[in-house]
Amino acid sequence: MEIKEPSICFIFNPSANRERAERELHWLQDQTKSRWKDVHIHYVSPADDISELTKEHAGRFDVIVGCGGDGTISRVLNGAAGTGVKVGLLPIGSGNDFAKSIHLPGDLDDCLKIIKNGNVKEIDLLKVSGDSDTWCCNTLGFGFDGWANYHSSRVKKLKGGIVYVIGALKASFTFGGMRVRLKADEETIKGDYLMITACNGPVEGGNFYVAPHAKNDDGWMDVLLIEKMSLIRLLWLLPRVPFGVKESWRGIRFLRCRKLKIESDRPVAVHCDGELLGTEIKNLSIKIHPEIVKVYSGHIKM
Repeated sequence: MEIKEPSICFIFNPSANRERAERELHWLQDQTKSRWKDVHIHYVSPADDISELTKEHAGRFDVIVGCGGDGTISRVLNGAAGTGVKVGLLPIGSGNDFAKSIHLPGDLDDCLKIIKNGNVKEIDLLKVSGDSDTWCCNTLGFGFDGWANYHSSRVKKLKGGIVYVIGALKASFTFGGMRVRLKADEETIKGDYLMITACNGPVEGGNFYVAPHAKNDDGWMDVLLIEKMSLIRLLWLLPRVPFGVKESWRGIRFLRCRKLKIESDRPVAVHCDGELLGTEIKNLSIKIHPEIVKVYSGHIKM
């Protein structure tokens, strides 16, 4: 019996990687024609809602491929959650944090081979509600890393990891912390914190390993808590984060939970998968939903 080739739609965001992604479009057009018969490339315009676009295409195609950075990928997974459609990724952003968590190679041709011949795995997503409502595929940063994201998004002439370093340095000098009340499953925690990061994957900001042991297929979220600290200690800490945050460091705590509620005494900046949710957020609830979306990941089958 002949096996039907899956229909596939590429959702291509030309504004990814600070408007540099568009240079990959002609390559993608050539490569997809040689690999698939039933293929469509949707070129995202500024007016498009990528999540809604993904939901619409999920009913027409067997596979949706998000082509862009972490923000694009997050919105594609938002739209795909619970639909049953398989999701592939072409990481053409500046950080590509989620791609790292599912072990995608940096070479785009190898990524296409994985979509064509690779394994599909079911992954967890974090459902966010409260002052913002969304799905999170990688990390959600409340406080310091939210402000670092805010500042890095205003750096226009540079790209890559240096942008996030600049954002983190600016946040170091402008954000002093917040008083929060947390409820992680049944445990209640109160205190003054600099940063709370709910992690479905290990890395954010390109090279900041905020939760080295986080996995997006284990049914748990890993939460990093960093207590309020002096500027000198913070500046000591930042250069060490790319090598992995360690719980042995003073003021650092990790916990694992399935539900997390955060209440802050003041409005703060929050990012979700590298996209700013807002700068006036005080209350969020986060819950893990195991195995809610199917993605292509892993090694190439030759």
